[in-house]
Amino acid sequence: MELRDVAHELYGLAPADFTAARNARAKEARAAKDRALATRLAALPRPSAAAWAVNLLVRRDPGLVDQLLSMGAALREAQASLSGADLRDLNRQQHQLLVEVRRRAEAAARDAGHPLSPTIAQNVHATLHAAMADPDAAEAVRSGLLVADLQSTGFGPVDVDGAVAPVDATADGEDAEPAAPTRRRARPDVDELEVARQRRAAAGRAPGRSRGRAPTASTDRARRGGATGEDDPGAGAEAQDGGARDAGSRDRATRDRDEAGRADREQAEQERAAQEQAERERAEAERAAAERERAERAERERAERERAAAERAAERERAAAERRRRAEVGRRLARAEKELAAAERSLAAADETVEDVEGRHEQTVREIAEAEQRLARLRARRTELDAQLGTARAAADDAAATRDDAQSEVDRLRDELDEPSAD
Repeated sequence: MELRDVAHELYGLAPADFTAARNARAKEARAAKDRALATRLAALPRPSAAAWAVNLLVRRDPGLVDQLLSMGAALREAQASLSGADLRDLNRQQHQLLVEVRRRAEAAARDAGHPLSPTIAQNVHATLHAAMADPDAAEAVRSGLLVADLQSTGFGPVDVDGAVAPVDATADGEDAEPAAPTRRRARPDVDELEVARQRRAAAGRAPGRSRGRAPTASTDRARRGGATGEDDPGAGAEAQDGGARDAGSRDRATRDRDEAGRADREQAEQERAAQEQAERERAEAERAAAERERAERAERERAERERAAAERAAERERAAAERRRRAEVGRRLARAEKELAAAERSLAAADETVEDVEGRHEQTVREIAEAEQRLARLRARRTELDAQLGTARAAADDAAATRDDAQSEVDRLRDELDEPSAD
């Protein structure tokens, strides 16, 4: 049992029968101890009504579907080479073929006992149109394993993700190859912020001067001298000289501490100035980054507005073209309907003429038949009369002869009467 073969069988079924058949085949796979196949069969999604209708058409009439997809490929290739008139003609042919294929899909669904609603029929139309517009969508339709409708916006490729049954997915337990990481453009403000942070950290790590100073040698000597004086009273003069030196050393120490304090203050001021400069640089870098971000966001928003405006303009143009097409089709339909009505009237008049001529023809045929019958009777009567005439003429001739004989006899007898008698 192969997944693709079973999927091809399942996606030829009506959506209402799909789930039960799929679960039954998954149960068969589990019974055959093929748990991976059973899992993948059970994961096959039920197709939408429009996807099922397209799958059914692919199975019923694959040649027509190939013709549609081939025309879509030809139209895509011709976009850059054909003239506007040729493209319009090719678009018209595409529209006519698309309407015919949609009609075939509706007929196939109706024959299968599941007629399509107008909305689903429109989704079928949109899916077929997307298949003509995009090669990936064409392959998805040609597979006969569609599970979802396809849509083409006219901009960019058609999204076919999840539109085809996953018959080529890896089985459970196999590691899929990790997807390539998405490449993103580095933001230049990140480096500037990092430089500011490094400067600030360097300023914080700068060593400060010590706020106390080590005891001087004269002070140590004074301490040592004081301690010695207590043990040696004869060293008074030396102690006084040492005290004077100690006083000078204290003055120098005071000056040194003052200088050290000034140096510390200067160092602190420099550190504060460096920190403030780093803060200013950081703030400036952040402001520059924010400004760049605002500029990029404004540019993206502008591009999005332009894209949306272009889409709206294209949509308006498509809607206007559709309205013009529908108006033209409406005008042509009105003309065709008028011509059809005129033709029907002409046909009705012709039918009436034919009926009238046929009636007169039949009447003439009957009259000819009757005339022929009368002619035959007249001819027979003529023959009869000719015979009678012959007889009558013979009788007349005989009567004439008899009359002549009688006349001769009469004349003779008259003559005989007129003659005197001999006696």
